[in-house]
Amino acid sequence: MDNDVNSRRACIEVATGKDDVRVLVCRAIGIPFDTPDDFNYRKSGAVDSLGMVRLILSIEARFGFVFTDDDVVRPEFNTLGGLARIIEEKLA
Repeated sequence: MDNDVNSRRACIEVATGKDDVRVLVCRAIGIPFDTPDDFNYRKSGAVDSLGMVRLILSIEARFGFVFTDDDVVRPEFNTLGGLARIIEEKLA
């Protein structure tokens, strides 16, 4: 278990943290990298239900964890900055 946690931490350190999340999310949903942290990709229509599944799976594969149901219903899950904070929490 400790090795798994350490490898996840190493992954995020190498990945440059929040910027890596931003790049992954922006590429996955096709929005510019300089999109503001408070951009709500669900309300804007930038992501449909299938796109959300793809985004979740991409993040889980990249960072080595699984989102819970509670994670994905949090309001902050719908914004770039909020999603980055959730990922940071899960990797802590």
